[in-house]
Amino acid sequence: MPAILVWLLGGLATMLRGVVPRILFALGIGFAAFTGIDTGMVALKAEIISRMQGLPGVVVQVLSLLRVDQGLSMMFSATLGVLALRVTNGVLTRITMKGVA
Repeated sequence: MPAILVWLLGGLATMLRGVVPRILFALGIGFAAFTGIDTGMVALKAEIISRMQGLPGVVVQVLSLLRVDQGLSMMFSATLGVLALRVTNGVLTRITMKGVA
């Protein structure tokens, strides 16, 4: 029984030897893209909020009642998530398909 287990683990280690570096590389690219996109989104959100602060008080109250701030947060979060998934998925597809050839 232990011989079979050693054989299976050895085969698994051989299979993962080529996959693990690719996955780590894709995660690194994904993290870098996520960080860059997040920085851009934070700057854009701050710009929008600073522009909205210059509005008259009544307009700000109406926008607050309409919960525009929460809507903006939802839109930015969704956009950030979609862009991060697209970048990571593209990198993973290119890396894994290149290795199969």
